[in-house]
Amino acid sequence: MRSLAGLGHRGSATPNEERAADYLVEQLHAAGIEAHKEHFRSCTSLGGRILVHVLVAALGLALLPWSAALSVLVSVFALASFFIETTTRGIVLTRLLPTSRSSSAVGRIPAISGNARRRVVVCGHIDTQRAGLIWDKLIVKTFSSLLGPVPGPARSPMIVLTLYMFAQIVLGILQLCGVEVSVYVSYALGIYYAGAALVLGQWAIGRFVPGACDNATGAAAALVLATRWREQTPPDAQSDVELIVLLPGSEEVGSIGTAAWLDANKEILAATPTRFLNLDTLGYGAPHCITTDSSLSGPQFHYPKALLQRAAEAGQRVGLPGAVAKSPPTPTDGLSFLSRGVPGLTIMTYQKGYYVPHLHQMGDTADAMDFGITARATEFAWEVLKELARP
Repeated sequence: MRSLAGLGHRGSATPNEERAADYLVEQLHAAGIEAHKEHFRSCTSLGGRILVHVLVAALGLALLPWSAALSVLVSVFALASFFIETTTRGIVLTRLLPTSRSSSAVGRIPAISGNARRRVVVCGHIDTQRAGLIWDKLIVKTFSSLLGPVPGPARSPMIVLTLYMFAQIVLGILQLCGVEVSVYVSYALGIYYAGAALVLGQWAIGRFVPGACDNATGAAAALVLATRWREQTPPDAQSDVELIVLLPGSEEVGSIGTAAWLDANKEILAATPTRFLNLDTLGYGAPHCITTDSSLSGPQFHYPKALLQRAAEAGQRVGLPGAVAKSPPTPTDGLSFLSRGVPGLTIMTYQKGYYVPHLHQMGDTADAMDFGITARATEFAWEVLKELARP
């Protein structure tokens, strides 16, 4: 963890991210695990990706006085792209942004029999987020405590943007139908888009953070699990379970790395029953196996109840009776798996009120986090991994 955080940052689609991937491939090789790097195209800013959608939606609003039909068309396109991209099912408007090469480290421990009947993918992203006013400590703490307990799509931090884009479509349809709507509704939408553009623009060019807790911890824990698997393969998995170690880049810009790997390997994933264990942000509070993953636009994805029950049993074995719980209102790489129908679990840590200290801030250093919590979360993850390897 200190070596990864010591790079200064591992910003998505930057040379430092690739250096981190090189380092992790070396670590996998040192543990006797076959490994390689994989490359894909990505961008460097989630703020920039969301900002593009805000700007296109604002264009749709600006077109409303001249052509309600064109306004609706542009607005629907913006909202559809927002749904598609935030659920990791494709890249639409982000194609307008410049891209760079991003890197993932991938390791593989084949089934002892040479004929894998099951597969488990252990995932822990390697890149780091940009800092911005949107990640101010007070803002994060307030919104985590407010949105965390909320059920359904309303807990998404970007649900207001979704609702405003939908309202804009309704406004255009009403105008097409000859219904008069107060001009102040358009003014309200315009003011929101202007404010959102300023906040997102500042975030889009912010500095990359060190990312010790988020997510050098998850990458390190994945290495520990892979090494232990090679040395102490669980009895239930001795002959026919293949273990993949996926350490993706570009999670912080919308899980582009994990989505790219899943899409590139969809045929082999379909051919062999596959589960995943995603490890993210293991440095503060208590370990939890989360029950849902929320996309930024609102749609929620639920982790399988049967697997959550197994995780609860694993938690009991390591002294974590409340290990299965709701997640903070931000997405993880688990969303990419769930949105493609791949079952699995995500483990993360957080404090009371769904709060993660130093989240996406320059203070996310190795000296600030609790290594004891990381170790405890890793032991819990090992027990969960054994459960996922069972039939």
